Amino acid sequence: MRQLSAGAVPCPDIPSERPAGVYRERQIALAKELFRLLGIAREDREKRAAWDEKQVRFFDAPAVLVIAVDRSTAPRSFFDVGMLSQTIALAAQHYGLGTCVQQAGVNYPDLIRRACGLADSRLVVMAVALGYPDWDQPVNTIRTQRELEGVITWRTE
Repeated sequence: MRQLSAGAVPCPDIPSERPAGVYRERQIALAKELFRLLGIAREDREKRAAWDEKQVRFFDAPAVLVIAVDRSTAPRSFFDVGMLSQTIALAAQHYGLGTCVQQAGVNYPDLIRRACGLADSRLVVMAVALGYPDWDQPVNTIRTQRELEGVITWRTE
């Protein structure tokens, strides 16, 4: 959190490019809805910074799972990370817990490695905040608009 507050540029182990096309449109629409629900105006830098800080703090969840892989297995292991993240989220839900699978929380991987005792040979890929959901939080009412068209191609041969 100190790095974020000090203006340090995030330097995740797995940099991501800005999505394009429909994926970028969805990202923008989701951000607009999120900020609308939270009462954060586009020009309100203070509230936006507070939101960024909350993400880096894993939304104050009581537990955080950090998923890291050996550098020698990347990028082949990224699919495995996705499956593991989903499995954790589904298992948590079964037990009445909530998750927030996020990359923002691992934007400063050197700090994560140091805090978790991870070797430099490990890539910090993802974090999963784990706890009891606060259903009164406006962000928990958001449902993304995703459709199968454009994501799945059906073949009936």
